[in-house]
Amino acid sequence: MPVDLSGALTSAFEKAKREYEKAKVEGNFKLAKEKARECARIMEALAKNAPDYADIYLKRAEKWRRLAENLEHKKIYEAVESTDDEFRGYIETLISKSKVTWDDIGGLKEVKQLMMETIVIAGLKKPETIKPWKGILLFGPPGTGKTLLASAAAGSLNATFFNVKADKILSKYFGESSKLVATLYEVAREKAPSIIFIDEFDALSLSRAKEIGEASRRMLSTLLAELDGFQDKKSNGFVLTRAATNPPWD
Repeated sequence: MPVDLSGALTSAFEKAKREYEKAKVEGNFKLAKEKARECARIMEALAKNAPDYADIYLKRAEKWRRLAENLEHKKIYEAVESTDDEFRGYIETLISKSKVTWDDIGGLKEVKQLMMETIVIAGLKKPETIKPWKGILLFGPPGTGKTLLASAAAGSLNATFFNVKADKILSKYFGESSKLVATLYEVAREKAPSIIFIDEFDALSLSRAKEIGEASRRMLSTLLAELDGFQDKKSNGFVLTRAATNPPWD
């Protein structure tokens, strides 16, 4: 019976990646290059260990090989930029244009009225007497209109609509979830007005009082900083986060 080494290999990869990032920050490009090559070898080992996901791991291995090749003193920033472009490219696949309007939703009169007043009026005209909301959390069982309300808000504003399932910005690789969240909001500000709809929000934002790992804690800190809207205060872009969950008490 074959032995599943994915757990051990993933741990080895995360360790090598942390050492790569540390060496890169310290300017030790020789060590960073060695660690990038080590990451590539581990990805290739994961591809052999998990044939069903071989294509994904081999693409990651190729990325790490390219980073290793670029990690000369004069090319370090090009390597970092290449990685950032991959994150941006992925986030842009989550963008869609919504054609749904408030009139397409039957019922939910009070919810629609409240959202129209706060989102459309405050978000589009921005009168000084009304400060636009930065986030709205909808909760309830499946099929109660949470996603449709988000689509209607985007359609009525003609806003860029980011339809994000929680698992789309969760990565088992250390630090990537935090980077994906930051990139999501960076692209949303560039394409404002934007509405970010995050489904299954509880998967990302469990209370920090609960026991969560360091990677999850780091991602949550990034998410909370973005929800606070500090970056939005530096620009005129309107970015609203709409989230949906079944258990809001979590």
